[in-house]
Amino acid sequence: MGQETPLSNRVNYRVSDFLDEFGIGRTKFYALVKVGDIRIVKCGRRTLIPMSAAIEFQARLESGELAAREVH
Repeated sequence: MGQETPLSNRVNYRVSDFLDEFGIGRTKFYALVKVGDIRIVKCGRRTLIPMSAAIEFQARLESGELAAREVH
């Protein structure tokens, strides 16, 4: 088996890893992307979430900014 890189050492998250790490579902994730609460980048057909975007998202969660409004 190949050696897995810990998420903390990654530059980008794959969507599935981001969902696992943040405990959100795919539908909620794409709703947050649509309204600009999660920033994504594309590499070919792959969707990636930069670590900087994950850190920004976590800060917004902790501040309560995202909980103050409902995202559909």
